[in-house]
Amino acid sequence: MKLSRLIPSALLTAVLVAFTALSTPAAPSSATPQEASPTVTYGTLAANEGPSVSNVVVTPTSKGLTLSFDYAQRNDSSWSPLAIGLYSGTAPALNSSTYTSKGYGLLGDANGTPEPVIDYVAPQPGVISSGSFSKTFTGPRTKDLTVIVFASRICDCLGGTVFAAGATVKALPKATPGKVTLTGKSFKKGTKPTVTVKVGKLSTGAYPSGKITVKVAGKTVGTKILKSSAKGKVSVKLTKKYSHSIKAKATFTPSKPDAVKSRSSSTVTIKVKR
Repeated sequence: MKLSRLIPSALLTAVLVAFTALSTPAAPSSATPQEASPTVTYGTLAANEGPSVSNVVVTPTSKGLTLSFDYAQRNDSSWSPLAIGLYSGTAPALNSSTYTSKGYGLLGDANGTPEPVIDYVAPQPGVISSGSFSKTFTGPRTKDLTVIVFASRICDCLGGTVFAAGATVKALPKATPGKVTLTGKSFKKGTKPTVTVKVGKLSTGAYPSGKITVKVAGKTVGTKILKSSAKGKVSVKLTKKYSHSIKAKATFTPSKPDAVKSRSSSTVTIKVKR
């Protein structure tokens, strides 16, 4: 069979992953405990479209998803491949229409990749007419993640691909840092104060990493990189000398703002020595 071009350009992002024709079951991966498998939407394939797919299961993982399904060729005299697309974003609709650039408004990636890279699940004629597929894919969980299984039109005069099944895994919520506190000892008049900033562990249990910014009267007077190895504690020497007591506030900005929230301390008075 002569395969026509799978997917029109001009689209989406695609984080697509290569895999072999006859895949072995995926190794277990760490799923997020609270996450349930999303609802799978099936397309309706015509007699000249295939292979058919069934028992599709999409399982969210902490770094992507696991996709598994059964497939079967429509007849023994011909064969056609399936293609799998993994997209960063949410399709406005999953249906049985032919996949076109107007069919799915999925998000493009940061590099503006115009079209996905497509690989095949392609059981060979006369060898395997049906089977099962399972594989774990890596994809960004900071946004919704959509996976689509495409079937092929078997007749060369029609060509193209059609929607067979799909589902969207919702983005993971951002981790929340623990309480941010700023403390400082009284300082000599005309000197630069030093303050200590503490940031509690993230809601994931990890130590925070990012940048600490200290402001006095709304102006930045000190910054410090907070590494996870510091276990949430840094000292910041302010860049300005003061002859009076000051009111300071610290803000934690995470190194991965897509995955972790920012947080600020309350305003604290640091007194000058009399």
